[in-house]
Amino acid sequence: MEYLLDLIASPKLWISVAIFIIAIIVTAVIRHYERRFSGSGASGLGAIFRVIGAVIRYLIIVLSVLAVLQLNGINVTSIITSLGVVGIIVGFALQDILKDVIMGINIVTENFMRVGDVIEYENDYWLVTELTVRMAKLRNIESNEILTVSNRNFSEMRVQSDYQDLIIPADYRVPNEKMRAICDEIRASSASIDDVTQVELLGADRFESSQISYRLRVYSNPVNRHKIRRSVNRVVLDVFDRNGVAVPFNQLDVHLDQ
Repeated sequence: MEYLLDLIASPKLWISVAIFIIAIIVTAVIRHYERRFSGSGASGLGAIFRVIGAVIRYLIIVLSVLAVLQLNGINVTSIITSLGVVGIIVGFALQDILKDVIMGINIVTENFMRVGDVIEYENDYWLVTELTVRMAKLRNIESNEILTVSNRNFSEMRVQSDYQDLIIPADYRVPNEKMRAICDEIRASSASIDDVTQVELLGADRFESSQISYRLRVYSNPVNRHKIRRSVNRVVLDVFDRNGVAVPFNQLDVHLDQ
């Protein structure tokens, strides 16, 4: 009984209790603002707020426990050393996850990629449907296939702009004035395609072995890039047919000595 009374009267007990109460209040406040700023979404800045908030809360808990142990005469030096060793081991074990988290924070804070962007990855085009600090969830814009990619692979992704450049092939035997008129007709017809916002004829781009390549820049939602490309190709074929022009193809001239 006397020991219990001495324990209750000890200032160390009440200081320890005060430390834990302060730690609980601080972590509760952090948790409140973490939920407030992160919102209900699972991506973007919300995920970053949740990660930062969790790290700070766990750090406060660990420091509070160490402070109470030191206050009650327990040497925490060996504990801190052990925590350092454990931290190194965990760091090596979770290095891929840490890479994902660091890259995810960079992606969101620097606005490199957002939900709704269309990216090129592994020679195909994908819509970003979800973005967290660890991974990006992608949906193939053609087949609707779902793919999850770690953020450390971001260097292999290329965010697509709102235009794509298409080639109009021109036969060398077609006069220049006629070909320019055909290209203008293709540009005007392509501008009336659904989801196309603007079409620019950039002019002759390359002189190749069997054709002159004219570049056409078509602006649209990147999600519809495959559909727009097929529609423009159909316009090219229709305009060529109306003007009696054939699509050029590779040819080989063979000269025989008499």
